[in-house]
Amino acid sequence: MDKPAEQESKITRFRRDRRLVVIGLLRSLAMLAMLGTLVFGVLRYHDSFSAENVRRLYQYVKASASQTEAFSEYGLERGFRIIYTPFESGVALVEEDTYHFISGYSGSGFSHQLKYQSPALEAGDASLLIYDRGGTGYCVANSYSIKGKRSTESEIISGCMNRRGDFALVTNEQGYRAGVTVFDSRLRQQCKWQTSKYYVMLAAVSPNGSRFAALCLYEADGAAQSDVLGFRIGEEEPSLRIPLGSRSVYSMKYSGGGELVVICDDGTYIYDEEGKRVGEYLYSDLVMFFHRGGEMPLLALRRSGNDQTRICLLGEDGAPVFEKAYSGSLRAMARGEDGFALLFGKRLVIADLREESETELAVSEVRDVIASGGGYLAVYSDRMERVQTEEGNEE
Repeated sequence: MDKPAEQESKITRFRRDRRLVVIGLLRSLAMLAMLGTLVFGVLRYHDSFSAENVRRLYQYVKASASQTEAFSEYGLERGFRIIYTPFESGVALVEEDTYHFISGYSGSGFSHQLKYQSPALEAGDASLLIYDRGGTGYCVANSYSIKGKRSTESEIISGCMNRRGDFALVTNEQGYRAGVTVFDSRLRQQCKWQTSKYYVMLAAVSPNGSRFAALCLYEADGAAQSDVLGFRIGEEEPSLRIPLGSRSVYSMKYSGGGELVVICDDGTYIYDEEGKRVGEYLYSDLVMFFHRGGEMPLLALRRSGNDQTRICLLGEDGAPVFEKAYSGSLRAMARGEDGFALLFGKRLVIADLREESETELAVSEVRDVIASGGGYLAVYSDRMERVQTEEGNEE
């Protein structure tokens, strides 16, 4: 039966449903983004790709994705020689002669035997330099593989690595007193400087890898003296010379802005690219410091006349951006993403500079504290344990 004309005019016509089209478009964009990420990874890190490394990376990602909580404890072998440093979201650790990466998630990690007699660690953002101090072996690793394993012709004195993975090795060169060899993040040699005049103890590579500095020792008038020589990659003559006299130098690294920060027994000094002093912080009672490449140092000073420790976080100009006195004798310190942790005997102080808050915890038998994965780990003689606040929240 035909519908009346007046009813036909009341029929509502709906627009076409385009939700499936939009969903399909978003899915295509997601696939293109994943493909672009994969292509970038292959082009950027193709030197590290192998069937074994891809398998390890897959296992690492799979284990990380399947975990809902960060690991709470990692056992250590008693009596073994152990060195460690914060790295990525976990901890890089060498027990005896084996490198371990302890991931921020339980059940995932990486191990590799190195057979180094006296291993040392230097960490960048995504790469780790492991070298045999007094030996000739060195390697660059990440959280899931060994990127390259090499050896030098002469004994290694010290090593350093910047945040992006460029590194330098100081060696006791045959026929010379010392040498400094600079490599890029893919282990390709950029330059080598050898000297018959100086003994070289430390080196530092600038954040962009275009410069390096060497701490040089020599004798003058029967006394030990030291200079810092700075070089531009590709140039044989030093671009700067910083006389330090008879000062004892404890650390030398570049800040994130490219200034050279030198921690000495009488002060911390900051120099620009031309070797001009642009900042300083003087003291006579330095007891401990935490200094990592790309960052300004955290200093601990003993206050004379009482049992207090003054903590100072320096800014780019050498002036403290944070300064506070704490009671007790400091045993260990670590700098985290937004603050620091201080170990005083049987108490642990965790300071959050962003929130301007502090948490004090009672601890027992803790030997050290390190930053890891946005929180802190307490180090005991037989384990590393994630620090928990009194309320049970992870720190």
